[in-house]
Amino acid sequence: MFKVSNSNINKSTLKNQLKFLYRLNKALHQDVDESIRLNFNVLGHHYEIPLSILNNYPNTLLGEPKLRVNYYDYLKDEFIFDRHPQAFESIITFYLSDGNSLSKPDWMPTEIFYEELKFFRIKSSILISYYDQEIAPMINIQIIPKNQYKRYLWLLINYSTQDWQSQLMRTIDFIFNLIALGTFTRDCLSNHRMSQIIYWIEESNGQVLRPIYMLFHLHISNMIIELLCTIIFLIELCLRIYLAPTFYQIYSDICFWFEFSSVLSNLFMYIIIEIQKYKKIYFYSCLTCISILRLLRIFRFTRQIIILKIFLYSLIHSIQQLLHLFIILISIILFFGEFIYLIEEWTSDSSIQTVTDGYWLAALTVTSLGYGDLYPTHIYSRILMCICSIIGLVVIAMIVPEIYHYFDRIYQNEMKKRHIIRYIYSDQIALRI
Repeated sequence: MFKVSNSNINKSTLKNQLKFLYRLNKALHQDVDESIRLNFNVLGHHYEIPLSILNNYPNTLLGEPKLRVNYYDYLKDEFIFDRHPQAFESIITFYLSDGNSLSKPDWMPTEIFYEELKFFRIKSSILISYYDQEIAPMINIQIIPKNQYKRYLWLLINYSTQDWQSQLMRTIDFIFNLIALGTFTRDCLSNHRMSQIIYWIEESNGQVLRPIYMLFHLHISNMIIELLCTIIFLIELCLRIYLAPTFYQIYSDICFWFEFSSVLSNLFMYIIIEIQKYKKIYFYSCLTCISILRLLRIFRFTRQIIILKIFLYSLIHSIQQLLHLFIILISIILFFGEFIYLIEEWTSDSSIQTVTDGYWLAALTVTSLGYGDLYPTHIYSRILMCICSIIGLVVIAMIVPEIYHYFDRIYQNEMKKRHIIRYIYSDQIALRI
């Protein structure tokens, strides 16, 4: 039988204790020494990090020796963390960049990465900034009235709940929107429009100069349906104004202004039709403008079709990119339009007679429209228009991804907002209006 002496046990124990004290001292070492490198084990991924880098961030978990020593394994001489390795790499990259670069791994959910930042105790200013930019847009904060009945009606007309009442309200509103849009389309058809045009004809040559007036009114069936839809939309609009917890929710909602302009244009249309019927005063130009405003009713679908609302908000957020695109296209049109005019003016059978024609042809080419009313005849002009078309395609292709980026980001946030909903009362917020 093998026997171990007490002296050997004492020596082995003492050796292990000394080794433990040495490694513990190493773990707690705070001197800036480039030669000292700490070992980290993050779910089997091993990292060696100079101590001098960690000492630059003393208030974080990795930079504070008294905090990181809780995760130190003296037998393996390494710090062990059961965390996400990719998030750990992003945090180390943040340390190496002197706190200037913090990027989330593409596949990692935003909420998980935020929890990793909190675990490693990244400084509060970075956490607040990341929360405001990435987490806050994902939270669907809904301000609701404090009164029980108002709160129920407000959630009902905004389809904020997933019960059958909200779904029924959404369906009914969608059907009335379709009916209102259908009556407008039916009204535009010639066989349903009742009008009388009286022309002023010049006696010398019999040429028609302009219409004096147009007697215009809706078909009786269209009038009844339009009036019914307008009354329903007006009631809904008044309910939104009455039930809104704050006035800010009214004037900041783009859908509200589309609904308001649609209802207001319908009311003006009925008033003008009655005036011209009884007073014989004709407002055909005014009715045409009002009919164009009535087209805004199609944007009422933004409350039922979320993708249409996202598209509108994407365009609003992309105003700067669209302005840049407009400026670049105008510059290209002016350059190539002037250039092609200088070439074509020496061609006798050219359709480009003025510099304005050159601008128009350049605009049609750079936007790939090509109506065919103007075309280059000289060989150099044709080559020039090919170059103009290619440049236009490249410029548009450069701007479109930026617009899609906003669309995709807003779409992802809207999809996540459906899962994170937070209700607060109107008296729990302080809004500067």
